[in-house]
Amino acid sequence: MTANTRWQYQVVDIRLKIFGNGKQHAERLQEELNRQGLQGWELVSLLPLPGTLCYRASFKRAA
Repeated sequence: MTANTRWQYQVVDIRLKIFGNGKQHAERLQEELNRQGLQGWELVSLLPLPGTLCYRASFKRAA
């Protein structure tokens, strides 16, 4: 990438199943991250949303 690279950003909320276990939650997260990666998105951050079974993922890719 050069200093003139322009970026696109995307934010996705990934919801987990209430009755899932740790392994199922990890598989769900991995599934969504892989799906975004196949579209050219690179994960920038992954944060849990307090009080929910949801994570907010931020991605970027060159425009």
